[in-house]
Amino acid sequence: MSCYNVRFFIRNVFICIITCSIAAFSAGLVQQELDGYFAGIDTALSTLQRSQALRSIERRPAENLFIRELKRNQSYYAFWRANSKGKIVSEVIRGKNPTRPGTSVENENWFKSVKRNNEDFYTVFKDEERGRYYLIWSKPVLKKDKFVGVVCLKIDLWDSFYDYSNGVYFPFSIKLGKKTLFSHKWNDKMTYREENLAVPGIKSISVRYIPEKKEEPLDTIANAQNSATDTALSKSDSVRTANVSSKPEKKNKYPFGVILLIFALVATSGVIAYLFISKMRKDAILKKIDQDDF
Repeated sequence: MSCYNVRFFIRNVFICIITCSIAAFSAGLVQQELDGYFAGIDTALSTLQRSQALRSIERRPAENLFIRELKRNQSYYAFWRANSKGKIVSEVIRGKNPTRPGTSVENENWFKSVKRNNEDFYTVFKDEERGRYYLIWSKPVLKKDKFVGVVCLKIDLWDSFYDYSNGVYFPFSIKLGKKTLFSHKWNDKMTYREENLAVPGIKSISVRYIPEKKEEPLDTIANAQNSATDTALSKSDSVRTANVSSKPEKKNKYPFGVILLIFALVATSGVIAYLFISKMRKDAILKKIDQDDF
């Protein structure tokens, strides 16, 4: 095998090790990443809520702000703004020009709740015509602690998960109750773990993903062997095994340990590769010396 072929082989081994390690690491964090995705949207809307453009009585600055945010964020579908009396003074839908419908929402539950409590209001609804689910997030606009209106963001749920999926390569599936809302490279025959997501406005939404494969604990294997060979100890071994397995599974991940494992695998492979190449070079030099002697 030539040195070039050895380098090519080692490079492929490195790629496989790193890819597999990152895949396991990323899949374990899918729940946290999705929760963080929606938390980021909430934070961005809070920033808009406090902007001077929304506190002003002028409409154009706020509308320009809405247009900019719609262009930047694929999951945003529409913004609208209501004044303190519950009148829609601005509405901006993705791909359309701003409108000022003047529709009254004074008696809508969400508006009354935001105005009464000066707190955020989150809800979800399904657009029957488009077959899409949307989040409606509403936040109060305050000026010197006085209520002056509401800013609302309409979020396309399907687009949200599609936007997230563009940055990952492992399979996952989003369930809204018993319905599949979105899936990415998913197969229903896969062995999966399901975790609830913390999306404001939705109670029963979860993510399914492929868990990391874990080796069977050594003490469990020992207990199984003892129970097969020693009848007198089988009962106590079974109790001990049951106690171990009855502990709640820790949901917290340890990414630092995974990262150390990746570096250890890479370092070990590098040392092996270096020794292997060094031996090949040494053999080639000795062979050349022998040929020169003849």
